[in-house]
Amino acid sequence: MNPKNVIIIPPTFPNQPSGYLGTPGKTHVVGYARVEKGTGAGVQIRKNIRQLIADRPEWELVYVTTDYYKTQNQDLTYSSFFNICKTIRLGCVDVLIIYSANKREEDYSIAEWLFQLCGECGVEGYIARNNSLLSVCDFIL
Repeated sequence: MNPKNVIIIPPTFPNQPSGYLGTPGKTHVVGYARVEKGTGAGVQIRKNIRQLIADRPEWELVYVTTDYYKTQNQDLTYSSFFNICKTIRLGCVDVLIIYSANKREEDYSIAEWLFQLCGECGVEGYIARNNSLLSVCDFIL
C-alpha cells in the first residue's frame, strides 16, 4: 500500500470568537430594538442608528436586530435579545445601542439588564432616543 499524505484542517467554530465582527481596528457597534411586526420599523431603525454614529468614523455598524412587542396578532419574541446577550458575552462587540421607539418603560427595563451585562463584559451601552445617544451616565436606571 502507498502511504498517503493527509492534511488535517483544524475545525472552526462559528460560535467561538476569533476576534470581532466587522472590520479590524474599528469600534464595532450592534443595535437592538423592539418593534411592532409589519411596520417596517427595523429598516428605519437601522437608518437612524447609522445617522447617529455618522460623526464617529471609527465606529462601524455591524448589524441591527429586532424583537417584536406583543400585539393582538404577534406574540412577544426574545430570540434577538438572547443573541445580543451571547454576542456581548463572547466579546465580539464594543458598543451596544438600544433603540427606544415607543414603549419607553419596557425599553428601559431591557436596557437596565443589558447595561449590567455590558458593564460586566466591557461593552459600552447607549440608548438611542430622539436623535441622541444616551449613555448609562445620562440617566439613572
